[in-house]
Amino acid sequence: AWTSAVPIDAPDQVLTFGDDGTARLWDPTTGEQLMVFDHGVSGGLGIWQAMLSDDGRRVVTTGSSDGIVRTWDAGSGDELWSIDGLLSGFAGITVDISDDGERVAIVSASTQIVDADTGREITTLASPDLVRAAKFSPDGRSLATKSQHNAVRLWDAGSGKLLATMEPSPAIRRKPTMRLEMFPKCQPVPCVAVAVAPEIDW
Repeated sequence: AWTSAVPIDAPDQVLTFGDDGTARLWDPTTGEQLMVFDHGVSGGLGIWQAMLSDDGRRVVTTGSSDGIVRTWDAGSGDELWSIDGLLSGFAGITVDISDDGERVAIVSASTQIVDADTGREITTLASPDLVRAAKFSPDGRSLATKSQHNAVRLWDAGSGKLLATMEPSPAIRRKPTMRLEMFPKCQPVPCVAVAVAPEIDW
């Protein structure tokens, strides 16, 4: 069995998840369990990713093999909406929540942005290759994606319009990457940083 904790800066709550198909919210001061979110287990595998919104109102979970994204009310534990039938293009389905808690980016075989309250699709990105990670800008207006070949693209999070493409050098093109981050104080568009893993033979 395994359990993973979601890193949060100066958290009032800590979110953990594991192969039992549940995500759990904890008080980091007392160790008290505050809420359990039962995503479910498929094929003997549990949750691939769980994320707590910055405002503490929403929890999003994705399954390792069930093709389902679920969004929960962090206070009541009620499931608000789910999207199923998603196909993973690389491994598990990954998500990112905008800092204002209004939008969720879902990375599967395609990449879509949905309303965090209803699950209604806002836009689907027309990426020319498979996306492996996505990250909202701090103001929520842009979304950065990283492709399977480490190309980084910047999109308008409302319209889905492609704003910029950053192709990697040949030396980085086939390396796995560890993190995709966005920074707010760059013009005319937010800065994007990709941390590259050490040399790995493929």
